[in-house]
Amino acid sequence: MKKWSFFLILVLLLSLVPGTSMGFVKGDNSLQHTVSITPTDDRWIDEGGYVDNKAYRLRVGTYYGSEERAYLKFNLSELGIPPEFIISVTLNLYAYYHKGSKTHNITVYGVADNWNEYTINWTNKPQNLTNALDWQLGKSVYKWYSWNVTDFVKSEMEGDKVVSFMLHSNLSHEPIKDYIYFASKETSYTDEKPYLEIVYRSPISISSLNVPKSAFRNQPFKIKVILQNNKILDENVTFLIYVDGQLFKNETILMKANSSKELSYEYTLQTLGTHQIKAELGDYDTKYSTIKVVEHPMDIMSRLTTFYDIRYVTYLKPLLDEKYSSYLDIISELEEYGVDLGPLKDKIGAIDASMLLIEEYYSEYLEIKGRYIRPLYPYPLMSYIRNAFLLTRETINRINEIMPILNETLIRAKESPGNQTQISLVRVLVDSSHGQHYNDQRLQKLITKMEDELGWMVDVNNEKLTPETLSYYNVLIITNPRSDITDEEAQAIKEWVENGGGLLITGDWYAFVYYRSLNKVTEEFGIRFNDDELMDDERNTGRPYFPLVGEFNLNHPAMKFLNESSQLYYNGDTLDVSGNAIWLIRGYETSYAEGENNEISKEKGSKPIVAAAVEVENGKIVAYGSSKAISDDYYGRYIDSNWPFLKGVLLWLAGEI
Repeated sequence: MKKWSFFLILVLLLSLVPGTSMGFVKGDNSLQHTVSITPTDDRWIDEGGYVDNKAYRLRVGTYYGSEERAYLKFNLSELGIPPEFIISVTLNLYAYYHKGSKTHNITVYGVADNWNEYTINWTNKPQNLTNALDWQLGKSVYKWYSWNVTDFVKSEMEGDKVVSFMLHSNLSHEPIKDYIYFASKETSYTDEKPYLEIVYRSPISISSLNVPKSAFRNQPFKIKVILQNNKILDENVTFLIYVDGQLFKNETILMKANSSKELSYEYTLQTLGTHQIKAELGDYDTKYSTIKVVEHPMDIMSRLTTFYDIRYVTYLKPLLDEKYSSYLDIISELEEYGVDLGPLKDKIGAIDASMLLIEEYYSEYLEIKGRYIRPLYPYPLMSYIRNAFLLTRETINRINEIMPILNETLIRAKESPGNQTQISLVRVLVDSSHGQHYNDQRLQKLITKMEDELGWMVDVNNEKLTPETLSYYNVLIITNPRSDITDEEAQAIKEWVENGGGLLITGDWYAFVYYRSLNKVTEEFGIRFNDDELMDDERNTGRPYFPLVGEFNLNHPAMKFLNESSQLYYNGDTLDVSGNAIWLIRGYETSYAEGENNEISKEKGSKPIVAAAVEVENGKIVAYGSSKAISDDYYGRYIDSNWPFLKGVLLWLAGEI
């Protein structure tokens, strides 16, 4: 009895030993692994109580209506594979004999584990835990049959890791003698033993590959890796790292059971751009990451310093010296002729101040450069030469801007010696200080036309409008603001107009006229911007809210370049006029205006006013309901169609017609 007990224990232990024919069989070394496990217990039982004494076989079928079924039990505790790593599980049995002639539908069920092959019988058989897991049609012999039991095995892996199955035939209660014999674990034919085949991805993996998103060229960075072993067995693994396909690291690492290992390496890249890092854990797992290599800021600053130095010393400074010398000569001559330089006082002052600042920047640069061969902090060195470079370029542009005016004035002064010669110059200020959508960046074509076609000088304002700022300019352009024109600014603008300034002020349609501060400037003089939008269902450029306008007050001098056939692109609000204000442009008979809630504010046939003019003491105002109309929008078609109107308006505002 003791010898028999010892034999049973030995059989059980052998069934759990890896690599034995009765237990765990290690699979191949690939990303997808396969293991085969033989049963710890298997037995067939008969409904009528018959007990088979031949342990090498399992019988499934019927014996004149007495059901015969087979049971198999597997212990999976040695696997150490988390359920989520399992891909598939199949139960496999070898059929070697068929008694009878009928085809069986053999179904597999998951059952409870409270049985063993020595005591199981029909009375104490384990209960079913599942419905049918899978089925196979069986008649042929000398072949393997397989059933898919993946889900049931995965659920048992989360529990006691012991799994039992029952095989049942649909012919179980047929009053015939028909059954199939399958080989059991006790068969003497090793290659016919039943087994559970588990396909899984390796629980040895690269948990993480951490590489910084960017690194400096020629500066080391860290490659950090965490390896994970979720198996219950230790294993030696080969770990490799590739950088851009080139092997960087190759080492064998012992991964302890149920453990992780952190690895860290340094690497330096000399090439700019994006690089690929690949971590490879034998054939178990592979992970990729990328890193972008950029220039070190100090290297960039060093190269920029050299660039600015060469450009400044060899090109810009000699050019500036030449132009500034000519500029000083003309200024001196104009002063000898008694020319009043007042209209250019701010421009002349800015040039003189820039020359002093350029010299200061360059002196500081030379002083730092002479003190250090390679400064620890190169930014101050770079910033001084950069400031000198940029300000020199800006000063050359400023000199170029006013030199034609100075030359033309000098010619006139020489032609009329002894007479007081005035600088003939129209200066325009485009306001971009109130968050305008239609700012100077969207008015480039208008600015270019004023500079090239009219020969005017155009500046952009980004500061608060003050009497001092306005005093230098003949014309002021304000497009629809998105932040309020303050009361102080409105008062300064009105006083400037009364003293001879020319104001072009433009609105927008109701959804974008966020601030009604335009009326702070114009309403006092008889022009009001309305909270609506001009529409025209018939005469438009594709939509009613993109109407064309073409009713002009051709008697007004500002309309000099328009005729009865002219048409202008328009998108904006309407105006009301009173007092001395007069209309310049109206909508067609078919046009009308809508308010914010689609209410009609101007009926069809009313020919809503969209542009108006008024003379205010020594100055003039033109109001236009569309800022879009003077912009570069729609491939320049707005400014192109409106330029004949705007040209006349600007010349009238400047007093040139």
